[in-house]
Amino acid sequence: MKKIGFAFLVAFILVLVCCGGTLKILAYTSDLIDIASGKGNAVYITATIIIESLKNEADIEFLKKNLNSFSNEQIVKYNYSDSLSFDIKIPILNIANVSAHNLEKDLLYLIAEEEDNYYSFSYKFNSSLMNTIDSYVYNTYFQHIDFSNFETSIIIENDTRSVSKLTAFSVYINNQPFPFNVTRELQRRDRVELKISEVLRSAISKNNNIRYPIFRISK
Repeated sequence: MKKIGFAFLVAFILVLVCCGGTLKILAYTSDLIDIASGKGNAVYITATIIIESLKNEADIEFLKKNLNSFSNEQIVKYNYSDSLSFDIKIPILNIANVSAHNLEKDLLYLIAEEEDNYYSFSYKFNSSLMNTIDSYVYNTYFQHIDFSNFETSIIIENDTRSVSKLTAFSVYINNQPFPFNVTRELQRRDRVELKISEVLRSAISKNNNIRYPIFRISK
C-alpha cells in the first residue's frame, strides 16, 4: 500500500509540474513608432523562445504547424536539461487593427497606440493558441505549459537618427529592478533589454481585458 501511495504522489507531482522557458522579443523603434502612429497595419518582428524538455521531431513538427514562421530550431541547455530553442514571428499591431487581424498562428502580439505626448506599448497572448499548445504538451509529457510564466524580455533598438526617450514599467534592466518606472535615452543604434517582472507578467496573464503598458516612447 505504501508503494502504491508513493507512486500516486509522484504521479500527482508530475501533473503539477510546468514546462519552463524563456521568451525574448527584438523590436526596433522605427517599427514601433510607425505602427503606433498609424503608418501601417502590422509589422512582424522576431521572438526567440526556449521550451524546457521539448526536443523531439514530433514536437518540432507540431510547433512548426501551429506557429507563425517557426525557424532556427536547435537543442540547447536550459535548467540543466536539453530544451528546444526556436524563432517565430509576432506582430506589432495598432490598437485599432487588433480585432481585424488574423491571430490564428500568432502566439502573442504587441499593441501600439498613440497618446498626446508619447507612444504606448503593451502585449497580449493568444489564449486559444496557448491552450492548443498546452493540450499537446500535457497529452505528450503529462506537464502543462504556460508561456505567460516564461522569463520574458523585450529588446528595443533605436534605429532612428534621433535620440529615443523610453520609459518602462515594472522591469529589470541589467538585473537591476525598477518596480515602478525607469527612463532611458537611447542614442542611435543603442539598445536596451527590458526583462518583465513576475508581478507584471502575472497581471497581464490574469487580466486579459486590461492593457498594462510595458514601455512608452516619447514624441
